[in-house]
Amino acid sequence: MADPRQVTRFLGYVPDKAFLYEKLSGREHLEFVGEMRGLDRKRVAEAIGRVSEQFGLTEFLDDLTETYSHGMNQRLVFASALVHDPPVLVVDEPMVGLDPRSGRMVKDLLRARASSGKVVFMSTHTLAVAEEIADKIGVIDRGRLIFLGTQDELERELSAGKTSLEQLFLQLTAESGQDDGRSAASAGSALPRGTPVVDGSQDGAARSAGSETGLSGNLAAKQDPPK
Repeated sequence: MADPRQVTRFLGYVPDKAFLYEKLSGREHLEFVGEMRGLDRKRVAEAIGRVSEQFGLTEFLDDLTETYSHGMNQRLVFASALVHDPPVLVVDEPMVGLDPRSGRMVKDLLRARASSGKVVFMSTHTLAVAEEIADKIGVIDRGRLIFLGTQDELERELSAGKTSLEQLFLQLTAESGQDDGRSAASAGSALPRGTPVVDGSQDGAARSAGSETGLSGNLAAKQDPPK
């Protein structure tokens, strides 16, 4: 692509820490983001109506974001990431600060986007979240992909029986000689296509390894090594 900025029209990003312009209202923030993503004013207005209803923000759209609670900030950040309906969504620790109802809404949203054929790439320290949503797992140890498959396949490989993804991760990395914090776990979403790989080493760098059919509807879980 000749203009790298055009790439942003295809990407949505939800960071683990929300950044908002506190002296803008929720509506003004969404207008700013939408226009920055290349939408004209008519499409921005339509998109704001869509995402504000989706994330329960309609009542608070014209309040300054400095008055928002942490959970409302997080919902506005999600709305900002999706205002241009990107084909690729990158999400980092989306459950932080969310109440159970909002957390369920986010999980359902990610599933819905994955089911529609869009790409979702989620990084999280909480393997239980990935276990609930995902069906493909990749584990990197010392820069090597040491497992790729479903959780059931990993259980069979380790002769572990039915157990949690966290226990499987700990057992697998222990058996591969992990003792210096250079391992990672990742998980793919409920869709079968594509597999993300997230490096859980100390620098927390993220990488992805797509299947031949390409990344589609993926969710990744990052597990930091025990201290």
